[in-house]
Amino acid sequence: MLNRFSIRKRLLIPITILLTIYIMNLCFVFITYNGLFKRVIRNYERLTHNVAVLFTSYIENIWFTEELAGNYINEIISKTENFEDSEYLKLITT
Repeated sequence: MLNRFSIRKRLLIPITILLTIYIMNLCFVFITYNGLFKRVIRNYERLTHNVAVLFTSYIENIWFTEELAGNYINEIISKTENFEDSEYLKLITT
């Protein structure tokens, strides 16, 4: 009986120290993770915003280029209405 009590007493201090260190580590990780998580979300929002801006400008450039090309082809068709190739050009553009 005395022997069992001394074993518990000997294990109590190291277990208490280990539990304290473990809890402190959990708190530290939680605080650090919260800070990092907020920073990561902020950076992700910036990144997605930049990607969205780039994508929309890319789409606008494509649309503008297609519009210019369409106007150019229509101009060619209007100038070459007397030729037989104009029917071919009209088929291509429609």
